[in-house]
Amino acid sequence: MKIERITLQDFKCFEDLNIRFTKPVNLIFGENASGKTTIAQAIALALTGRVNGQNGGGSDRRPLVRHDAEEFAISVSLSQNGVPGRLEHYDLTQYASAKESTDPEALFQGLKTNRETLGALLETTGFLSLHPDEKKRILFELLPDLKVDGSNMARHLAAWLKARPEMFAKHDITPAEDLLGMLASPATLEEAYDQAYEERRIARRELKIMGDSPRLPRGLTREQLETSLNGKREELSSLHVAIGETKGMAEGERRQIERELANIAQELERLETLLRDADPEEIETRLDDLEKERLAVGKEIQSLKEDYAALQRETGKLLARQEQEEKSRAKAKTFTGHCPVFPEVICKTKAVTARITAVVADQNGNDAAIEAQTKKTNDVVRLFREKEETLNQMNGGIAAAKNTLARLTEARRKEGDLREKRRELEAVLAAVGEDKAAETERLKERIVLLQGQIREESELLAALEKAERIRALEVRANKLEVLTQAFSPKGIMSELMQSAAASLMTLANGLMGELTVNRYALEIDFEEGFRIFLCDYEKSCRTEVNLISASERFRVGIVLQAVLSELVGLRFMVIDGIDVLDQTNRGFFFQFLRKALSRFDQIIGFCTTGQQAPKNPGLPEVDFFLLADRQLRQIAA
Repeated sequence: MKIERITLQDFKCFEDLNIRFTKPVNLIFGENASGKTTIAQAIALALTGRVNGQNGGGSDRRPLVRHDAEEFAISVSLSQNGVPGRLEHYDLTQYASAKESTDPEALFQGLKTNRETLGALLETTGFLSLHPDEKKRILFELLPDLKVDGSNMARHLAAWLKARPEMFAKHDITPAEDLLGMLASPATLEEAYDQAYEERRIARRELKIMGDSPRLPRGLTREQLETSLNGKREELSSLHVAIGETKGMAEGERRQIERELANIAQELERLETLLRDADPEEIETRLDDLEKERLAVGKEIQSLKEDYAALQRETGKLLARQEQEEKSRAKAKTFTGHCPVFPEVICKTKAVTARITAVVADQNGNDAAIEAQTKKTNDVVRLFREKEETLNQMNGGIAAAKNTLARLTEARRKEGDLREKRRELEAVLAAVGEDKAAETERLKERIVLLQGQIREESELLAALEKAERIRALEVRANKLEVLTQAFSPKGIMSELMQSAAASLMTLANGLMGELTVNRYALEIDFEEGFRIFLCDYEKSCRTEVNLISASERFRVGIVLQAVLSELVGLRFMVIDGIDVLDQTNRGFFFQFLRKALSRFDQIIGFCTTGQQAPKNPGLPEVDFFLLADRQLRQIAA
């Protein structure tokens, strides 16, 4: 990928800046606060939609607008190696208004990466500054051999368990069990870990809530309890039926009927009031009147439509005539008296001159007719709109009247139903006879006994179900514990990360060895997160990159940036802060450029000017630029 043109308008410190790149390497020099980092930020914003890792949309973009402007615009024209043998061209634009900005999603797809990864690769030390988890994510994304998804997750899990045979006995599992079936089809290791962790947490929380497993009689089975309970419940139901037949109606049923009768009386009173206050005949009469009025207005509207069409046709004729008269007047005004066939012949007859004078003078007659016709048309349109408004009001009144009639009809029907139901309930209530007290009491005593037995056996069944549930949860929690360990950062991911680190270090140290004559190498330690070390074989020391000098950190960053960019397929680098390199290490950078020319389509570097103005040594593949006074000029060789 390479950038061909960058245009900045009212972006931060730049009012208007246009940059064209024609060579693979472009080095931009400038003093501090001259705008070098702003250009780098503009490139990042155009390519990712973000600047400094933050979404630049909405109100967050105000700090990016030049102080006396309303909005900014960034435009980048670039070409990308997409399909082999063909260049894909993109024009990406970012505005202060996010809805107007170009979505760089097609660029991400072409590079087979995402916004976050690309943003990190556009900064020399961007990868080093990431959180350990984000570093791991990028490695998993860029190294295809490490990709774990739904198609191979079971295989990775089986291999991990095979290396740990003690897990089977400890957690009561077998190699043939489908442990992944407990999860909701995770697509990544992170998803699998999150699901397993959450499901394990839920299982443990439920176990804690349920407490200890209850003690049960030896030999007690669910089948025995359920059979006994079903028999007792059937007998209890029969006893309740017998009491009803003996007593006629239980007191509770009597109270229920009385409550229903009271509710019916209340509802009948409401319906009677509604029907008494409404006059259906009056409503129907009003509805008929509205229907007739609506029909009449509809005819008026149709007539107005026809009048409007006729007026439009007449206006068209008048406009055509006006156009013809305008042409005649134009010819008359240019007539000098010379014959169009024989110019030497001059016509000065009174009839001709009078006709010409009349044609030229008559300019207002047709205009007045058109104006009058337009007024008529406007009157018709105004009247048409008034009639339409009237029609809409009538439609609303008709709908309201129909709705009222429907409500009244429903109220009459409901009133009849309630009166019939009241008669039925009153008949049932009157049929309740005298209770047979002795028989009822005997049945009640048996009911009380059965209820006690049912309660005891129900408690035993609940305890048995609880014990079974606890056991099932313990088994599930054990299996989820296995999955949680396997998919945790210290499980399969850790083993894969060791492989990822080895792959990355192979690539990085190959380039680092070339650039430093095998003096320096990189190491990654996973014991505590994701720690990168710089090894100096000449001094026999190993230092974490967070503790090395800015110059050394820049060298490590540029090597990792180059390697990761190649893995993405970017073939493009933005290198800011080159001036952090001391004079001894400037040779490292130019040696890197020589190595990178064959591996990258384009490199854009930024460097602060020193006491002496930068000079162009005339390298054929490199352009030198000087940024001063918010303008960029090329430095000649």
